[in-house]
Amino acid sequence: STMHHDPASMPQGNGFGSDSTLYVVVRWAMFVALLLMIGAVAFRQLVLRTVRLKQSSEEPVLEHASQRAARIGHVAAGGLLVVLVLRLLAQSVAMHGTADMFDAGLVSAMLSKTTWGQGWLFQLLGIVVAGYGFHRAKNAAPRSASARRGWTLATLAAIGLAFTPGLAGHAAAAPKLQALTLLADGLHVLGVGGWLGSLALLLMAGLPAALALPESDRAPTVADLLNAFSPTALACAALVATTGVFAAWMHVGSVPALWQTGYGRTLILKLAVLSIVAGTGAYNWLRIKPALGTDGATMRIRRSASMEVAVALVVLLITAVLVALPTSMDMTM
Repeated sequence: STMHHDPASMPQGNGFGSDSTLYVVVRWAMFVALLLMIGAVAFRQLVLRTVRLKQSSEEPVLEHASQRAARIGHVAAGGLLVVLVLRLLAQSVAMHGTADMFDAGLVSAMLSKTTWGQGWLFQLLGIVVAGYGFHRAKNAAPRSASARRGWTLATLAAIGLAFTPGLAGHAAAAPKLQALTLLADGLHVLGVGGWLGSLALLLMAGLPAALALPESDRAPTVADLLNAFSPTALACAALVATTGVFAAWMHVGSVPALWQTGYGRTLILKLAVLSIVAGTGAYNWLRIKPALGTDGATMRIRRSASMEVAVALVVLLITAVLVALPTSMDMTM
């Protein structure tokens, strides 16, 4: 039978467990790689497609940005593959101890008979498909049929990968509405990737492509990219907020549990740091976006968006801690 291993019940021998610093770093690296992969897809399929439909920027700029996005997605897929191996080792140590971490029978059972293992195998499949898709997209002409097929594969794989963290976390152990909780968890990851991941790709792929243009074309192209990014960010941020409230209701259970339990206090910390990200985004929307079209506004949005992404990395680090803590509902069962 398939079972879920609650992170809080895992062995903590030899000073290593699901909440240890090394395991937290491994999970954080997984979240960062997923953010970039989903962001690459969202940036190309939503932001660049919107710009192209409006025909407001030169095609070579969009092609350059699309290929840069494919390269970033490909590197992120390779990084996630490395993290996947590290997760397997970390989980084996946490569950079996260092003496039996390489025991083939125990590792095989962990992969085949736990939801964590099923999620790990599904993530491996998604990485292979996404990596192949990004590889095709980055090596083919941006508007060719081969590139389109590559992006299609990468998109489908990124959507599937968004649901794998839930299989290794609290969503899979939800005492009620488990299917809905897993769905909400996956949508939450997609929302974060579509919002903050596409922002990272805007900084890493879109703006460099725009800034390579002649001086007279730079600022208008940056404005086109930001105007296309804004609706994507707003829709994805709304999805993050909606699914986040649902997850809090499922895992916290009561308002007092927010400050009476370690899970609740860590969740408050995450929300506090996330509010900085949201506030920075609101500042970009209200103060900088209306002034786009000048070189000064371009530099301001670049600095502000960079800070937003940096704070988002801190949010992911807190999340990597949060998913290993027993929920408030777990402690009352």
